[in-house]
Amino acid sequence: MHYLYILYSEKIDQYYTGETKDVRQRLKKHNRGHSIATKKGVPWVLKKMIEFETRTEAIKAENWLKRMKSRRMIEKVIGGEIDLKSIISGYQSADGFLWENACLDFSGRSRVRVPSGSL
Repeated sequence: MHYLYILYSEKIDQYYTGETKDVRQRLKKHNRGHSIATKKGVPWVLKKMIEFETRTEAIKAENWLKRMKSRRMIEKVIGGEIDLKSIISGYQSADGFLWENACLDFSGRSRVRVPSGSL
């Protein structure tokens, strides 16, 4: 099993996402300052941990979340409003639509929206 994890630092008021096989061990490393990316935010608190069957799935979910570049999206994942497993399997948008078999315009955005559950 692999996990996507979301950490929060009250000190710098930021979230950090990552993937690992062992979340508890990884959190300890972050809080010991072993990662340049998270050193300034110590102490970090685990806000969400999502289990995936494979590392590839966990990385897909992490990459999707990082591409969103949105604190609001991270907080929706933490609150359970967004299901990353659905997103990586069918690209469910934050508003509950699946983007399967959709045409892409030049910006990379889908032009066809299919309500989830209708496929």
